[in-house]
Amino acid sequence: MNLKTIVTGIIAGILLVIAYFAWTIHRWNASQSYVQQPLTNNTPLSNAADKTDIEERKEFFRQIRADLYEEKYQQLEKLGQELMTTRARFAGGDWKLQRFHEAIGQAEGNEKAPQAVWQKHIEKVQKWTLENPESTLAQLAFGEALINYAWAARGDGFAPKVDPKNWLLYEERLNQAEQTLTKISDQGKHTILWCVSMQSLGRSKGWGLKQLTEFMEQGIAIEPLYPEVYREHALTLLPRWYGSEGDWEKFINDSSAKIGGIEGRILYSEICWRISRYYRGEEFFTQNDVDWSRIKQGFEDCEKVYGNSYRYLNAYCLLSCSKKDYSLARDLFKRIGSHWEPDFWATEQEFIEWRNYVNRGV
Repeated sequence: MNLKTIVTGIIAGILLVIAYFAWTIHRWNASQSYVQQPLTNNTPLSNAADKTDIEERKEFFRQIRADLYEEKYQQLEKLGQELMTTRARFAGGDWKLQRFHEAIGQAEGNEKAPQAVWQKHIEKVQKWTLENPESTLAQLAFGEALINYAWAARGDGFAPKVDPKNWLLYEERLNQAEQTLTKISDQGKHTILWCVSMQSLGRSKGWGLKQLTEFMEQGIAIEPLYPEVYREHALTLLPRWYGSEGDWEKFINDSSAKIGGIEGRILYSEICWRISRYYRGEEFFTQNDVDWSRIKQGFEDCEKVYGNSYRYLNAYCLLSCSKKDYSLARDLFKRIGSHWEPDFWATEQEFIEWRNYVNRGV
């Protein structure tokens, strides 16, 4: 073998090694594109190629209900178990598990959904339980759906105005929900979804505060940062239910202090704005002992930890309007742009009217 042949072989070997490492680096970079990178306050909320977090949530709901109505129960099982394990969140910190629970537990439109839509939803969830009798998730879904189906019959009006026929439907559906959720396996009773559903069921059926508190404590022991378990108990402690003046505020103050740090501040803010939705405008601030500076700090902390979110900006903006903090509201409307969230504003016209109002410099 002459020198030229040896050199040629060495060069070919070097080129082969370089090509291999180039391919390896390309594959590594490609894999990183699937990893969600942390956002900063300066990160744009979206670009032309991406969906906003509001659009992502809508698609999430649509896909889950599509899988349910197409009876793709194994896909739902897989996703539910994955979300309970990974504790995945949308941008802004909204738990995907909570939205999964909501999607399988409510017909689209919830209490305002037509009867035919509700019947289809209940039939599909019940079929899930019949075809998968050992499925904990199916039983949890059916129990939650029955609770919401009961409230769809009752409506959200004052008790004296509820039609007696609707009261009967309400009670029948709650009784069926109770049968479903109480006979669930021990494994099911050690999930955060069961605890949250039992809080809602117990309050709806008028169970004692002691029992409802036990469900709350069990839920917090399972998932200390799951906001829905705190919201359910704060709702229970409102004067219109089981509480007295100052009870729910004390509960959330104590809970946020127990968690401590930035997550404690986020929890305080989150539960406050969620409870504010049970009041009209500024009544939330005039009727409750809440700290606006702490609420604002929690929103800012949430953005730092979990990234920018149009959904949370809308919540923050609406609460700023209720508080008459119009300077802050103007800044938030500017950041929101055209991305209004129907969960917070009754109509796009209401959103526009509020934006015009605060921009007039009142």
